[in-house]
Amino acid sequence: MPLYIGKNHGSDAAPVESVFRLAGSDEDALTYALGFLLAHDSNFCRQVIRRCGVRPHESFKSGYSIHLQEVTDRRFGRRDIVIESSGMRIVFEAKIGGAEPTSEQLLKYASEDSLWKKYARRAVIALTQVKLSTTTRENVSSKLSNHGIRFYNVQWHQVIDLVLRHRP
Repeated sequence: MPLYIGKNHGSDAAPVESVFRLAGSDEDALTYALGFLLAHDSNFCRQVIRRCGVRPHESFKSGYSIHLQEVTDRRFGRRDIVIESSGMRIVFEAKIGGAEPTSEQLLKYASEDSLWKKYARRAVIALTQVKLSTTTRENVSSKLSNHGIRFYNVQWHQVIDLVLRHRP
């Protein structure tokens, strides 16, 4: 499956062809590495989606794409990882260490209604090292559900556990 890095290629996105492009030790490097695995192993991608709480849309079987650092409009921010098929859009907002995305950051993605409306299955996932506060989870979940978008909070250790147990 194709893998794109939006912040480096602009509108003429070229797929990432080498794992060396993903080297680094910061948040970007970690999300690039996860995106690479998601793009190159559909079984692993399906496992991650399910672990996050999302049931993959039927269209997932016929193909999907992964977008890293996707920017569709500067007003709506940059999405760390997006998994997309013809019937499904999942946006991951990833943080490392003790950092947490703010409610405003997570809710900003829903403002782009025209982008979301063509998908039957919609989700925003906060991928963090720490569990988000109950207040943030409930606030974001409630407001996103008004847009038909489900919200999940998954921790990195849960995804890393899948990586370590997965055999391609």
